[in-house]
Amino acid sequence: MVCISHTLTPLVFLLLITSQVDSSTVLLDSITFDKIIAKFKTAVIKFDIPYPYGEKHEEFQKVAKLATNSDLLMAEVGVNEFADKQNLDLAKRFAIIRDDFPVLLLFNNGNVENGIRYNGHYIADDIKRFVRYHSGIKIPLNMCLEELDVFAEQFMDQTITNENRLELLEQTKQQMKQMTNEEHHKLAQIYVQIMEKILQNGNVFIQNEIQRLNGIVLQKMTNEKRDQIKGKINILFSFVTTEQQSQQKSEL
Repeated sequence: MVCISHTLTPLVFLLLITSQVDSSTVLLDSITFDKIIAKFKTAVIKFDIPYPYGEKHEEFQKVAKLATNSDLLMAEVGVNEFADKQNLDLAKRFAIIRDDFPVLLLFNNGNVENGIRYNGHYIADDIKRFVRYHSGIKIPLNMCLEELDVFAEQFMDQTITNENRLELLEQTKQQMKQMTNEEHHKLAQIYVQIMEKILQNGNVFIQNEIQRLNGIVLQKMTNEKRDQIKGKINILFSFVTTEQQSQQKSEL
């Protein structure tokens, strides 16, 4: 057994306890749970059977593989109700029962008494939006362009002036013109449209549009159309600030 020191950095912790089942996640147990979570700004923990499989587990792993931010821990707790009752005490502590598996809990700032439970669909992008929304940590979302996400974040800076926003809008348009990939060009147009709408209607446009599209995506439509709408929602999330997140926690 490895002796875990309180002085170790998060990265060293990861190297010590990385799961042998999947290198993108960490295995926690009753002994290490509180100690490890305390070392990270945000921890997303999946409670499941000891050797999980299936679509929901695969979607979680997709998120974990993209979660490269050193402030974010993606981990699993394997719970066994029988035999050695492995980590059953942890499951009971958070009122988790086997019928609910898998269960995701998000903890911020090492506060293990106030986990936020994920109640959405087990789809990678939905989980990523949940993490981004409740932690402010950026995880790449489907159909988002990293270089334009930088502009989006700058566009929503609290200290930015309207003049600066116009300059960023122009920079985004110039970036779009230089794109040779047709799909990227179409996505860049969405960034431009969002910036223009914010200039016209204010920051409230972001939350209003997310709510509107979340309603539309539930309607009957082709999978292609639904993916397009989800992609636009993802891009809108690139414009969501930490302040907006803290004001709208009930959204997810």
